[in-house]
Amino acid sequence: MKRLARRLHRRFRSKNRISGSKHARRAARLERLESRYMMAADGLAFAQREVVTANTPVVLGFSVSVEDSSERVAISFHVQATDGQLNPAAPEVRDSLGEVVHEMYKTDDSTDGLVIVELAGGSYQLLVRGEQGRTGKFTVVAGLPGDTSHDGVVSPKEYQTATAAMVQSQFGYNHVAAQLFAKLGINITQNLYQSELDIDGNSELDINGNGDIYDSSALFVAGHSNIGSTALTAATLQTAIQAMRDQTIAGSSKTLGAVNTPKHLLVPNELIRTAWELVTSSVKIISADTATTPNFFTQYGINMVVLDYWTDANNWYLVADPKSVPTIEMGFMDGREEPELFVQDQETVGSLFEADKITYKIHQFVST
Repeated sequence: MKRLARRLHRRFRSKNRISGSKHARRAARLERLESRYMMAADGLAFAQREVVTANTPVVLGFSVSVEDSSERVAISFHVQATDGQLNPAAPEVRDSLGEVVHEMYKTDDSTDGLVIVELAGGSYQLLVRGEQGRTGKFTVVAGLPGDTSHDGVVSPKEYQTATAAMVQSQFGYNHVAAQLFAKLGINITQNLYQSELDIDGNSELDINGNGDIYDSSALFVAGHSNIGSTALTAATLQTAIQAMRDQTIAGSSKTLGAVNTPKHLLVPNELIRTAWELVTSSVKIISADTATTPNFFTQYGINMVVLDYWTDANNWYLVADPKSVPTIEMGFMDGREEPELFVQDQETVGSLFEADKITYKIHQFVST
């Protein structure tokens, strides 16, 4: 689930609850869910409604209760069309002042809309509307991401399991990780995937590589002129190179130009041949084998990087030279930026008892 696993932090350990307001229960049949209603996230509340008027949202009231007023809880709202008519947009959450709550993640397709927001205790409204003026019936389920036991609480063990599942899915594991999670009672050598952790239902616990950046927009978005939807060809590669050179310095109208020329072409293994021919061939790639025109792209010295674990056979990325344009962001699990130091120095057990040695261990989780 994109961005989800890394956001399941300790704040979920408190007993957070969500309930429908009295008005919402009466008007929208908002109610507690039984297990038969469970969807991707544990269902905390359920409503059935209908978008009757085009471009006019249905408004559902709800409230969030937390034990500690300083706590915030991540909640997912999954809207699903039920009559084949509605094309739901990603729902929108507003606070008691009518201000839009910025989402952690949102997405929609022809039959579903999903939003995940982080909320403090209080009253809110959920707005559901159809795209392209469409109307129709829908259900909406409010869920608590990571609540695999379906009790309305993300326990410390569920948090640890979600962390282990994310690590396993994204990075695999080594003997150190296996030993670490084994001490928590989690066998990382087994498949830890659970549907309750996969909020977007794509069968992967994947960190969202397209998260919001400094301008509160996703990194790859049309407004940044850095995303396309065409297959990898000589023409589309040239278009992408031009788009990178046309990028402007943040807060300025000055273009980056040559400094932002691509250095690496990232592809799944399905595109190895196409990418190799484009960046390494000495002559232009044409349908016949008699080409003599020099390959335009060799001047850039683009390096092909194959990512075998990518599951989308059509995705490809261009990355500038990190020496010229910094491209790596370091992430720390649970915000722990300093390594953890463990000392085995008890005189009655361990290495000090057995060999008069003091043993030190340092570990740290990071990702880039």
